[in-house]
Amino acid sequence: MDHMNNLATCLVPSALVLRLFPPFLHPIFVYITHSLNLIFRRRAVKVLGPYIEERLKIVRQQFAAGNKICQRDDVLSWIITDAVKRNENQEGLVDRIACRVFVAMFAAMETTTMTISFTLLDLCASDPAQNVWEGLAEEGRRIFSAPVLDLATINISLPRADSSLKETLRLRTSIKALATEVTSAEGLVLEGYDVRLPLGSRLSVSAWGIHRDEAVYGPNASEYDAFRFSRQTETELGQEQEQKRDVADGSAPSGPAARTPSSGSNLMVTATENYLPFGMGKHSCPGRYFAAVESKLFLAYLAANYDLKLTKGGRPNFVTIGHFPIPPMKGKLMVRRKK
Repeated sequence: MDHMNNLATCLVPSALVLRLFPPFLHPIFVYITHSLNLIFRRRAVKVLGPYIEERLKIVRQQFAAGNKICQRDDVLSWIITDAVKRNENQEGLVDRIACRVFVAMFAAMETTTMTISFTLLDLCASDPAQNVWEGLAEEGRRIFSAPVLDLATINISLPRADSSLKETLRLRTSIKALATEVTSAEGLVLEGYDVRLPLGSRLSVSAWGIHRDEAVYGPNASEYDAFRFSRQTETELGQEQEQKRDVADGSAPSGPAARTPSSGSNLMVTATENYLPFGMGKHSCPGRYFAAVESKLFLAYLAANYDLKLTKGGRPNFVTIGHFPIPPMKGKLMVRRKK
């Protein structure tokens, strides 16, 4: 885990440094810019390699017995099973599987860690009069006292944690723009603009601009508002609970007409034309559901059990490498366990 974490940490800076050189020099300078990556990768494979070989042997035995269903539900098993199904070349297979694990780890570790780091700094820098941390704490205490904690409960019962994370992703997204290519042989006509784009044309949409558009998010579009998205959700949930009470005491009709299901359009995992940190359409991030669940649970537990505030130095400045936002490495928060 340590080696893969170090590899993930070095990956983006080394890739950005390599881009400073012209493409024809990349095969030469890659050994310099990616030297640390190679070291950590070699160390990780040394630990992970024998384990992959053991799991490969088990999966092949299962396939030979006619069982082609993955027995263990984890990322490594999925990758190994897929490789065996496709009957990949055995030479270098362990190393290729390890590299695929590194990619999955990078996508899961770095993005979630940065999102949580940004969110905590944003929350601690919020106006104390808004009591956002106490609002999150109340929500966290309520959900962790529930008899059942499943996916539906997390999505419904943590609107403030969801909103706080979503607001951070809106302002701190690492995806500054979305690019796509015209694949239709006839090209693409942009209606209303009198523009025709031929096959192979590339389009780019500014996610950064959309996320700060005052026409979409109001006059305070550039400011962090932790509960921007949860207010409507909590209002809907309150109306739903009130209707349930009315049905229970007989003052309102029962049945589908009596229920007002809360909308999922405000959840952080819902990609819309105005909210693009996870991409859009069929290219949306497939891991966003898992990331949302673990992030919301982490934030709710932290708020329920700890108090956080900025140090005397105040809110540290954020750093951007290329288009990639990086949490301030020297940023500090004061943390105290609640009584």
